[in-house]
Amino acid sequence: MVRTSHHPEHHPLGALPLRAAPPALAWLALGLLAGCVPMPGESGASSVARHSSAGIKTVELGKPKTGGAARPAMPGENVPAIKIDTVGYPLGWQKIAVFNLDPVGATLKNESGKTVWTAAPRHVEDRGLDAASKDPVWQVDFSEFDRSGRYHFEQGDQKSDSFLIGDDLYREAIVAGLKSFYFQRTRTALKAPYATWKGDAYLRAEASHVHEDVGWDLEDYPKKKKRWTMRGGWHDAGNFDMYVPSTAPSAQALLLAYEWNPGWFSDGQLNIPESGNKIPDILDEARWGLDWILSMQEPDSGAFRHREAVMQWGAEGPADKDMTVRWVAGVSTAATAKGVAVMGLASRLYQRWDPDFARACRVSAQKGWAWLKAHPERVKVDGKGSPQPKWDDEPNMTDVGARMVAAVEIWRTFRDDSALALARKLMAEKEAQ
Repeated sequence: MVRTSHHPEHHPLGALPLRAAPPALAWLALGLLAGCVPMPGESGASSVARHSSAGIKTVELGKPKTGGAARPAMPGENVPAIKIDTVGYPLGWQKIAVFNLDPVGATLKNESGKTVWTAAPRHVEDRGLDAASKDPVWQVDFSEFDRSGRYHFEQGDQKSDSFLIGDDLYREAIVAGLKSFYFQRTRTALKAPYATWKGDAYLRAEASHVHEDVGWDLEDYPKKKKRWTMRGGWHDAGNFDMYVPSTAPSAQALLLAYEWNPGWFSDGQLNIPESGNKIPDILDEARWGLDWILSMQEPDSGAFRHREAVMQWGAEGPADKDMTVRWVAGVSTAATAKGVAVMGLASRLYQRWDPDFARACRVSAQKGWAWLKAHPERVKVDGKGSPQPKWDDEPNMTDVGARMVAAVEIWRTFRDDSALALARKLMAEKEAQ
């Protein structure tokens, strides 16, 4: 099977087991890919087609024309009333299932339908009414059952999805999550044998977003005066836009996963073009994002630009056919702080593998940190009227958390006393909690 569309209904993410991951990847993998920005046409929004270059439609979020509303999630009807870890539960780990109906007496059954465990009152914790969903919630701890196999829960007429208990269950989920970053790459073709997963190919014929209308400086909008040279990077989600405030933490999460548990990650693990270079594939993939972040740093000031994006919303269709004008927005303290944090971490981790690249990251982190110290005030990006998300620069957000993470990584890398003092100060701020 060959699939060429980049959009969610045809995207490899739909085929990858991404619903659970170990702690080092739970907030990472799969942050970027889950898509923090609402996709055009999602959530009941109307899709308004507008003419764009190359005959590609662009879609904008709007109010539903029908006046309808999405049906709420109703446990037992359109969502499971018994929720389990669909990747599975490793032997020896705590095992928790979440019920939206009283679970006392619920049975755990094996593949042949035989009851192997029953929930008693001592296994159940009543968590009350969930504030967001208004559903009653009980947690069932079945950790005492620790036998390899495939199982499911039953209670009354409700039945959970089946799940595994066993050894090494998360390895495929980790590989799948990491491989997803490869499918999000921009400025490259996606070709066999790399753009495959479990026998299916997800190909892109040509490199995307390398056309002559990429990289115009938004500070001059609508005039096209200065053009930035863009390198690498990952598309944010199903859209083709790219944001330092989301890309930097995503790359940082990959690096932290490697730093915390390097034994999990190896060269050749992901079947990407860099496999075989004697560098762990996770670091090769992270570098694709880091190269883009570096290209978003102002060479003189050291501040990081906020995003590379279209003015409205991205085009529908294959990424390599999208010829929409892409603009590089201005600087912000939040984007700069996040860039500084990931560059500080990268300068340490790449020293063993590529000293020159590590040095470039080190210089980048130092220049960005100097700019942040010179700008203790909050600097927000000027979007020039674009509806593109501003992330930390939105009115209800703050740059405190980003500054704190930057200070932590600057301290860890350079043992800068001013960074340690700032990290301690910001740690006490409500916004950083």
